[in-house]
Amino acid sequence: MTVGGLSSSTDENGQYQITGIESLAFEVSASAVGYLSGSSGFVLQQHGVVRLDIPLQKAATDGIRIVRVVKDRVAYEAFDEVMLSAEVENEGDESQRVVMAATVLGVDNDLREDFVIPLPGGPRDARFDIDPGELVTREFTWSPRNWPPGDYRMIVQVLTEHRDVLLSEELVLIRVVETSRLRSLGIHTIPTQTVRGEEVEIEFLASLENLSNVDSELAFDFALIDPDGNVVHQGDAHIEVMAAASSSLVSLGTITQAFDEAGTYPIQVVNILGMTVSSVRAGELIVSPNIRIEGHLGAEPDSITPGESKGIRIRLRIEGLEDSP
Repeated sequence: MTVGGLSSSTDENGQYQITGIESLAFEVSASAVGYLSGSSGFVLQQHGVVRLDIPLQKAATDGIRIVRVVKDRVAYEAFDEVMLSAEVENEGDESQRVVMAATVLGVDNDLREDFVIPLPGGPRDARFDIDPGELVTREFTWSPRNWPPGDYRMIVQVLTEHRDVLLSEELVLIRVVETSRLRSLGIHTIPTQTVRGEEVEIEFLASLENLSNVDSELAFDFALIDPDGNVVHQGDAHIEVMAAASSSLVSLGTITQAFDEAGTYPIQVVNILGMTVSSVRAGELIVSPNIRIEGHLGAEPDSITPGESKGIRIRLRIEGLEDSP
């Protein structure tokens, strides 16, 4: 919307506000993607707050026009799948072969993405025919990935088959909200196995699959539990998760320990704060028994008389035994 050198953009509900108009007689001009520009003159008796609605007519070339573009939700989080449906009508007298495409502008009105809208089934050729009087619906999806939160403008277009002439276009606003979320948090140790009674250095590691569009802080407590349910080691983690990082591996520190009992030592994760975590994968440490080997040698027969020639069978038995703690 413009009045002289003043301008304003409407919100997603079509509302706008222009202040600082000094003249009592002026003309308001309006333009929008996919519509013919419109204007209206206005004369005030005195300065004040007034409401002025300017109806715009949808533009169409060769009878092709986008009737509407509908999204499935009001707002989306990072990496959500935005489902859209575009209706295209041929009001002309001839069949047209067309292509649909979309351009996405960012929160700073910068070009973010430009793509062709595929046909159902995703064939390489995105061209399709639309006959006179036919109304065609095309459904497609788009994702904001980890782009910053804000309002994104998607301009959906219908072009001739060689994409050299624009026939119609329509604007849809897509709101992306702040998202601080992990797809998964995994905790494991290196090494994952050790032997009872042997002193070993154990490192705790956190693996993160990030679905955020803002920098976030993750905090949680973790503990290593012995086979009897006792806490062997406990710690707390404070991790800075950058929006640009899709996955990361973070060290939570090390301990040096000799384990007195063989068995499975699970890791517990509690008190997760700062981020939404969809899945937690807590690992475990396996402590194997400390095995010693004993050999037993035997012969059959165990004796022969002098001067006797006789075959002897030798038996060797090896046995693994666990040392006592």
